[in-house]
Order: sequence, then structure tokens, then C-alpha cells
Amino acid sequence: MVLNVGIGMFQTLINSYGVYVSTDNPKKFFSNMAIMLNIGTVIGTFFGTWIFDKLKVEGMMGLGIIFYLIMLGIAIFCFHVKIDPMAKVPKAKQADRLKYSRLLLAIGALTTITYLTYQFWETVMSPRMVNLGMTVEQYGYLWTINGIVIILFQNWITKLTRHWSFMKSVVIGTMIFACTFPPLIWANKFWQMVVITIFLVFGEMLFSPGTTAWVAKIVPEQFQGQGMAFISAAISLGRSIGPVYAGVFMDRGWIFALFMSSFAVLIILDILVFILAGKGNTISQIKRFL
Repeated sequence: MVLNVGIGMFQTLINSYGVYVSTDNPKKFFSNMAIMLNIGTVIGTFFGTWIFDKLKVEGMMGLGIIFYLIMLGIAIFCFHVKIDPMAKVPKAKQADRLKYSRLLLAIGALTTITYLTYQFWETVMSPRMVNLGMTVEQYGYLWTINGIVIILFQNWITKLTRHWSFMKSVVIGTMIFACTFPPLIWANKFWQMVVITIFLVFGEMLFSPGTTAWVAKIVPEQFQGQGMAFISAAISLGRSIGPVYAGVFMDRGWIFALFMSSFAVLIILDILVFILAGKGNTISQIKRFL
């Protein structure tokens, strides 16, 4: 719990800081953040078992402290931009707190459900794959593939979609992500899991940086911190509910209901975000989208 309090604070602050130092292209910044995050994940996962065998729990905790101290040093010596969140806003227009529009709340709900369903892969998919005759080692390979695909293709995806609106990236990305759940009902071979994982990752590469960059665009400059905190809270809420939700369905054998309900809710929220982004002018919005 203490660790995740720190992670929540760090995620909010680093995203807010990134918005200020990359005002010209926040989407590229968040794409690069995704790449670096997955490089660290792949390296940490690959060496984690070997390090644990050598250092045991105490050594792992000590090594973790060293890495956090390195992060502290980077923050002290490299983050030199002085931020005055009220500087560009006339005093007459200053407000006490962020007003949450329907679009912002819809994006938050979509983000929560997206990360809620993403937790299926970190929790119940491992025992499900074992029950289907696959190994825990093969399950681990899926995460290696996940990280490698993001490292190799995230920048390419960002360049390919550089002229897309944030709305288009989020809606299409979430649509791809949602469409990976129905095939999980019938998938029972490792190669099928690999194909589904790759499609899921391509959806993630669109909606993950796009969502944060979109929120940064919607939220007024003086409330960027609250905006990033809102999206971080939406992610954390999804991650906290996801394992319980999936576990209840899995324990009762409701595989079809689990994956189809996830698909349906994601599609409904995706359509809602699309409509709210067009302010009700659905026909013209569809033309711009296409």
C-alpha cells in the first residue's frame, strides 16, 4: 500500500511535468514514456529471478532502494523547469478547482474499464492457461512479447498516427483492445494467445498515450496536476477492481460472461466518448473521424 501511494504520486507528477515540457507534442512524450516503461519491465522481469536467487528478499529490497535513490538524484539534478501553474491565467479567470466535464468523466470511465479488463492478463489468465494445458513459463513469454512489441513498434505507431486526433487514437485503440476479449472464450492454444496478445498490445499503444495526452489537452493549464491525478486515479481504480471482478467470474466458471461483458462495456463507453467528443453532432463527427 505504501509503495503504491508513492507510485501514484510519482505517476501524477511525472505526467504533469511531461505536459509542461512537451507542450508541442505531448502524445510523443507519452509514447516515449511507454517505451521506456516497457524497457524497464522487460529488463527487470528478465533479471528478477536470477537476482532473487543470488540476493534473496533482503538484497532485492536493498537493490530497490538504490534504484529509488538514483531516481531521486535524477529528479534533483535534471528537472530544472520552474512551473508556475497560474502564470498564464488572468486572475479574474482563476478557479479553485477543476470542473469535470461529461467528456472528461467519460474518458475516466473508459480508462477505468480498460485497465480493469487489462488486469485479467495479470491475474486470472495465468491459471486459465495452465488449466488449458499451457505452462506458467509460456504465460511469462506473453509478457516478454508484450514488452518487445511496444519497444519495437510504439514510435512507428506514433509516427503513423501523428495526424490523428486524440479522440481517433483513443477510440480506435480501445476498439482493437475490446475486440481481443471475445476470442479468449475459445482460444485454447499458445499460438492463439500470442496472436491475441499482439493485437491487444497494438490497441494499448494507441489508447494509452493518447488518453493521457487527450486529458492534458482538455484540462486547463492551471489544472494539469488535477487532470493527471484524475487519470491516474482512474487507472488505479481499474487495477484495484479488475482482479476481484475477474476472480468472482472465474471461480464460478463464467468465462463467456466475463469476456463478453468486458467487450460490451468497453464498446458502450467507447461509443459514449465518441459521441461526447463530437458534442452531439454525430454525423459531422463521423465524417471527420473517417
